[in-house]
Amino acid sequence: MVRNALLVGKNQWNEVADVETVLELDLPTIECLPVEISQAVFQLVANASQAIAASNPEGRGSIRVTTRRAGDSAEIEVRDTGTGIPEDIRTRVFDPFFSTKDVGRGTGLGLAIVYDTVVNKHGGEVSCESELGVGSVFCIRLPVLVTHSV
Repeated sequence: MVRNALLVGKNQWNEVADVETVLELDLPTIECLPVEISQAVFQLVANASQAIAASNPEGRGSIRVTTRRAGDSAEIEVRDTGTGIPEDIRTRVFDPFFSTKDVGRGTGLGLAIVYDTVVNKHGGEVSCESELGVGSVFCIRLPVLVTHSV
């Protein structure tokens, strides 16, 4: 899902960022809607690209996408070297129609859709850590499929 999201979104990041993937290959099974999770990853990478372009119009930044197991969850982390998000608005980034972009440059729906997909449709969690001038880290946590022995 992550590789597909990066391939589909290559035109979003190709001109502004170098993308690195660190994908744990033996992740446990998760029950999910693969197209929707792929779309959520695509949205995080697209937002990262836009933040990098805004922070460094003449240069390149980096995006690192990592997958790993963390306890009873599988994690997908998207880390960028973009503008960062001011602390006073960080709690609102998942609100529908809230955007950090200039008027006319974004709908404010991308991160709201990520939140809805991960939290409401998959029972997972999504979080954001950010530092102005350094970048942001978004982490999707999805519950692993529990199998019981008989």
